[in-house]
Amino acid sequence: MASAATAIKGTHARIVRVDACGNPVTGTGSLVVVTKGFVQVQMEPQYEDGEEFFERTADGTPCVNQKDDPVLKRMQLTIDFCEINTTGVAYLASARELTVNGAG
Repeated sequence: MASAATAIKGTHARIVRVDACGNPVTGTGSLVVVTKGFVQVQMEPQYEDGEEFFERTADGTPCVNQKDDPVLKRMQLTIDFCEINTTGVAYLASARELTVNGAG
């Protein structure tokens, strides 16, 4: 499952568990965490350049000149927090939240 973080008018951040199609997961396995303790969220796409095909005929005339579109490989997400919501951080880090009584 993937996750999506959305800033709501810069006052709160909501983290929602989504399925492979980007739809929020409901029922068992759902997760929604809301925090006001973030400073900023920056998303930076990372693309792989499209492959370029260039061929010439025997006399040197260009025959094929095509370049594929770039492909989004991943999205780098950088979040600065002022106060920590341990449930949200554990989910974003794909980790288990540790609690005082060990029930995490």
